[in-house]
Amino acid sequence: MASRRRSRRSIVEEGEDETLQEAPAVEEADIGEEEEGSEHQEEDAPEDEPQTKRRRVNGKATSKETDEEQRFPPGAIVRIRLRNFITYDAVEFRPGPNLNMIIGPNGTGKSSLVCAIALGLGGRPDALGRQKTLQDFIKDGKDKASIEIELKHRGRGGNVIIKRLFKRGEKNSNNWKINGDVVTERVLKERMASMRIQVDNLCSFLPQEKVSEFAQLNPRELLTETQRAAGNSKLTSWHEELIKLREEEKKAEASVADDKKHLENLESRNAVLQRDVARYREREAVLRKIDVLKMKIPWVKYEATRLQWMAARQVKADKRAAYAEIEQRTAPLRQEYETIHEESRQLTQDVNNLSRKYQEKLLSDTGLKGKSDALQAAETENDDLSRQLSGIQKREKEKMKKLEVARADVLKVESAVQTLQTQLVENGTLDDEGGMGGIAGGELTQLQEQIEAKNRELREIGDQAAAFRQQQSEIQDEAGTYRNERERRYNELQGLDNVRNQKLELLRRENKDCYDATMWVKDNQHLFTKKVFEPVCLEINAKNPVYAEALEAYIQRGQMTTFVTQTEQDYHLLSREMIDNKRLRINIVMFSQRTLESWRPDIPRDHIMRLGFDGYLLDYLEGPPEVLSSLCQLSRIHNIPVASQELRNNTDIEQDRRITAYISKKMSYKVRRAYGNTAVTASQLREARFLNASVDMSRKTQLEEELERLHSKIENCAQRSKAISVDEQKLRTQDKRLREEKAVFTDRKKEIQQQKLKYDKLVQELDIKRMRLRNLETEGPSTEEQELQIKKAIKAVNIKRAKLALDYQRIQRQALEVFYARTLASLRQMALAARVQDNEQRMREADAELIQAKAELEAAVEEFDALKVKATAELAAAREMLAGHSDEDRDDYLRMYPNESLEELENILAEQEARAEMINQTDAGVIDDFERRAAEIARLTAKMQGIQNKLAEWKTKIDRVKGKWEPELTALVSRISTSFSAAFEKIGCAGEVKLSLDEDYDKWGIDILVKFRDTEKLHQLTGQRQSGGERSVSTILYLMALQELSHTPFRVVDEINQGMDPRNERMVHGEMVRAACQTGTSQYFLITPKLLPDLEYHEAMRVLCVFNGAYTPETIDPKIYLARRLARCG
Repeated sequence: MASRRRSRRSIVEEGEDETLQEAPAVEEADIGEEEEGSEHQEEDAPEDEPQTKRRRVNGKATSKETDEEQRFPPGAIVRIRLRNFITYDAVEFRPGPNLNMIIGPNGTGKSSLVCAIALGLGGRPDALGRQKTLQDFIKDGKDKASIEIELKHRGRGGNVIIKRLFKRGEKNSNNWKINGDVVTERVLKERMASMRIQVDNLCSFLPQEKVSEFAQLNPRELLTETQRAAGNSKLTSWHEELIKLREEEKKAEASVADDKKHLENLESRNAVLQRDVARYREREAVLRKIDVLKMKIPWVKYEATRLQWMAARQVKADKRAAYAEIEQRTAPLRQEYETIHEESRQLTQDVNNLSRKYQEKLLSDTGLKGKSDALQAAETENDDLSRQLSGIQKREKEKMKKLEVARADVLKVESAVQTLQTQLVENGTLDDEGGMGGIAGGELTQLQEQIEAKNRELREIGDQAAAFRQQQSEIQDEAGTYRNERERRYNELQGLDNVRNQKLELLRRENKDCYDATMWVKDNQHLFTKKVFEPVCLEINAKNPVYAEALEAYIQRGQMTTFVTQTEQDYHLLSREMIDNKRLRINIVMFSQRTLESWRPDIPRDHIMRLGFDGYLLDYLEGPPEVLSSLCQLSRIHNIPVASQELRNNTDIEQDRRITAYISKKMSYKVRRAYGNTAVTASQLREARFLNASVDMSRKTQLEEELERLHSKIENCAQRSKAISVDEQKLRTQDKRLREEKAVFTDRKKEIQQQKLKYDKLVQELDIKRMRLRNLETEGPSTEEQELQIKKAIKAVNIKRAKLALDYQRIQRQALEVFYARTLASLRQMALAARVQDNEQRMREADAELIQAKAELEAAVEEFDALKVKATAELAAAREMLAGHSDEDRDDYLRMYPNESLEELENILAEQEARAEMINQTDAGVIDDFERRAAEIARLTAKMQGIQNKLAEWKTKIDRVKGKWEPELTALVSRISTSFSAAFEKIGCAGEVKLSLDEDYDKWGIDILVKFRDTEKLHQLTGQRQSGGERSVSTILYLMALQELSHTPFRVVDEINQGMDPRNERMVHGEMVRAACQTGTSQYFLITPKLLPDLEYHEAMRVLCVFNGAYTPETIDPKIYLARRLARCG
């Protein structure tokens, strides 16, 4: 935590001609007076502003430029003013146009100036790697802060003044001004881009926290940053365009390759079917002729029928005319026939009327038949009465006979009942009187008791069997539960085994060199003296996924892909095979001098746990001890405390000087202490890539133990089920025996019940026969009365017969009179019949002629109609045959066989059908496949041609863009390499910068190759191979090589000389002075806490010394201060 004590700040500028003025210290309360105004109000206080030669009007510089001001490049920083920023109350300083050396002890606020430049010109807080939010840069105890930067501008309006005001406690409280006008952040960034200011480019703006990241830039990222910093503004757009075009080209080439492979497959498959298709098409040609013939023949048949129909139509007309002539000729004869027949009809009617009257006299109910029927009925009635009299006498005799038979049947049944009753009494079914009283002690009762006893035993066995079935069901359910649980545990175990493959696939996608080396090490472990561990990411796992992000935050990506060896011999063997021979870019380490147990944390665990931490990073990481020991040496994970929850006592933690870094929830904190001040840098943890899919080994062991336990339980269930099955079998045997014994008793019971049933039926039958006997004895009235009644009825019937005889004689006389009249009429009818017969003979002759003519007419009509129907059907058939065919088929119909007869056409059809039968028939599906593939071949050919055309266009575009981009990029890298190599030669080392080419433009990069010892070869600059000082030398010399090529107006490098040995620092300083102090170069800011004595000085340099501390006086007299310092130096 930064100190909350009141600070005094002032800056002494050396090398200026102006007289140094006394600068009053700034109290914290000075800025508080502005809080009453608008948040957009200018925060300038006249009493706080140092005296300068400039005059300001409305925030714009208006004075005439001095010689020094004219040396400022456009966009360079002319002035910086801060209020309440980090440790500053208020400060303003003016850098020079060339090299600015900002020096001062650690913790005095040098890096704060770097942060101010970045934030004041549109940079993001998280890009600096210090505080998390913009509000974290406000001085403790203050509510708001401001940054004001004046940039050189020679255009209209003079210099550009950028001002940024931000407040505490208000989200997104961030205001921008340009020359006093409020603007948006987007407008500001557009203005910065127009002035070529790039605070997010590490090649032009390298804060302290990003120095190590610069050396860790991969070649692709370094190329991107270099193009932005030193290249033509179009280089980046050309590069992006090439990447996009190449991606499209790759996709098209892949598509063409797939289509070509598919096309070759289709063509080869169609070639196999070529002969079948030829035979099929030959057969199709024959079938086509057959179709034409089948279309032709119906039309020829129709034409022949049509001609016959026309001839039949003429015959029908002739026959109709002949029939009409005969009909006209026989008309008078028909008239005479009608007259005679009318006379005959009238006479016949008279005869019929007389015959009807005669019949009425004979047959009607009142005539002879009616009277005869009445007489017959009277006689019949008399006979019936006589028979009834005889029947009564006969039934009396039969009744007496039935009584005798009924009495005999009753005696017979009574005897059978008595015999069966005796048997039932003997076996106890009945008592002596025939009642059911004997059942209580009889055999039937004993049988029933024995059956019920067996039933009870069977129910008991059934209950036991049900209990066994219930136990079996419960055991099966229990075993099913165990099996389901075992399946879930097995699936979870399989998921854990798949984690390593997921890591390996991620490694293959992100680092192909490391993946290839991993495969080689896996296959060649036998070449090493001890086990060579695969990349760290494959060997380690997070014990708890909650700490995966924290672990990956301190185990950097390069360390994640590092191979760990245990002997020097294995180290050299692996380096030679992978790096020297295969040219793979991988990291290899060998730490054999310490074991994992030797890495003890500086602070006891109980102490950090009292502060709220869960433990150290090492506590939540598992893996081989050798790999974990290497990580302790590389990343010091044994000394980094971690908490899964957000800590609230940050002040207590940061006061413990032994804690230099810690992790709280999703944030990583680094603590720096110098001269009594504490600075904390916070950064957001990135999402884990490798350890988020770690294998929980304890969980895996637990799953294996649970699977073994579940298997034992399932076996136990099977044994219990088997034992119950044995008991069930015993019960089934006992049940079968009991049922057999019960069946014996049941059969005997049924036998006795059958005898009792037979007895009951006989008793019932005896009752019925006794009832019938009683009915016979009591039925019917006296027969004497019946005989008297019948005799009276016979006398009445005889009187009726006499009357009917008299009526019959009278009606007979009337009938004779009607018969005589009918006879006379019949004679007249006979005479007329002769005339009718003669007329009918003549009519028959005329009718025969007419019938003959009509028959011939009907035959002609029938033939005409038949031919018409036939012609219509043949026409419809012919039209139907044509309807389903195309115009091409109809053309063939008209063209082929124009003059052949029906017989010739039928012969040709038979010949073609025979020929079609001789040709082997090919499956139509095969032909469909052939034609479908042929269509697909045509489509793919056209598609490939279109893609080839596009490829040609893309290639032309690529060549055109590459023709502009590559030469300029090559020239740029060549110039950088020349300057870089020359700078390295001056310090007695070797360096080279070269392009890394690839077929894919997104893989192009810049390789920085350095050599610091004569015994070494040139090696690529990485974050692991070189030391920190070597990386610093390489970084600063690369940035200096960009100096002459860069289009950025200024560069900032913070503490780049840390870690350099004195010799390199002196030489690098000299090169920096010579490069940065030339006319026309960019403005340069070098921040450092210390410098070597007797370094080279140039008059264009400006040295800015930062004085800061708890005991700094409120005011400083620069003259007195310098005089005292000079006196001390002698």
